[in-house]
Formats: sequence, structure tokens, C-alpha cells
Amino acid sequence: MAVPSVSETASSLWGLNRLLRLDARGIECFNLSVNGFWNSFIVAFLTLPFYLIQSMLYFAGTEQDAHWLRFLGLETVGFALGWLVMPTVMITVSRMLGCFDRYFHYMVPYNWFQLVVAAVLLPLSIVQAVGLLPQGLVALLFLLTTSAFIMYGWFIARHGLGVSAGTAVAIILLDLLLSLLVNGGTEALL
Repeated sequence: MAVPSVSETASSLWGLNRLLRLDARGIECFNLSVNGFWNSFIVAFLTLPFYLIQSMLYFAGTEQDAHWLRFLGLETVGFALGWLVMPTVMITVSRMLGCFDRYFHYMVPYNWFQLVVAAVLLPLSIVQAVGLLPQGLVALLFLLTTSAFIMYGWFIARHGLGVSAGTAVAIILLDLLLSLLVNGGTEALL
């Protein structure tokens, strides 16, 4: 993995902006090559601090038997696995669906979209942790946010892979299932 150039980063952020406005042409703004795929993993390093802060907020707000260092270590392993599982599984899935030629059209924007996820979830987690809003309202905000993430994930899958609406739904369900398995496995180790 190399660090993307300033030009590639700016183009990717512009593509992300267009995708957030439901403009499928935003996909073409990303570096859709093998190098662009590997470069998109810079987002994992950019979002790791967001994730760790969010994890520690969760740790502080719940009763955990594990020491905080063990918790943080396992969360970091879970984070890394989360970044590896979906791209790996999608190699096989995209081949089975006959759209492997568009694998990078999906995975590169998918990876960059995680910036949006991190940037939205951390403030919500802080609001929840400090009790700024009633828990019911925070739960509603998390539900609406998750719904938006699912919708955008569907949009990126549909247009990135060039698959039907139903197939894009199946890919989103697969992504959710894999996330639950990774997170559940991490929690089971605590």
C-alpha cells in the first residue's frame, strides 16, 4: 500500500461527494486500478483513531471484565479484520456474479466511504457518551444514520458492480453479516 497522491486523494474525495449526492458518475473519480485499490486502504489508517475513540467511549460506558488494554487490542484486531474480510469475500462473490471486472469500481469507493461512516459515527458516539441528548433520541439518530449507510452502501454496490437492485441488497446483507461475525467474534474473546 502506498499513500495516495494529493491529486488522487482530492479526486477520491470529490467522487465521494458525488456519491453522497447519489451521482453514480462519482465512481469514475476514484483511482479504479490495482494501485488505487491498495491506496484506498489509507482510509483504514485515517479512521482507526475515530474507531479507537469510539471503542473507548463504549468501554467507559459499559461494565467490562477485560482490562482496557486487552479491550483496545481486541478492538484493533477486529478493526483490521473488518478491513480485510469484505474485500477478500468480494473477490469470490464478484467472480460468482460475473462482475469481477468491476471489483475495483466497488471496493475502492467502498473503502473511501468508510471516511463518512467514521466522521458521522464518532460525533454520535460522543453525544451518546456524554448524555447530551436523551437516549431514545440518540437511538433514533443511530437508526437513521445506519439506514443512510445501508442506502449508500446499496448505491455503491449497485453502480460500482453494475448489478441489479436485488443483488446489491444481497451484497449489503452480506456486508452486515460479515460485520456482525467479526464484531461478535471480537466480543466473544473479551
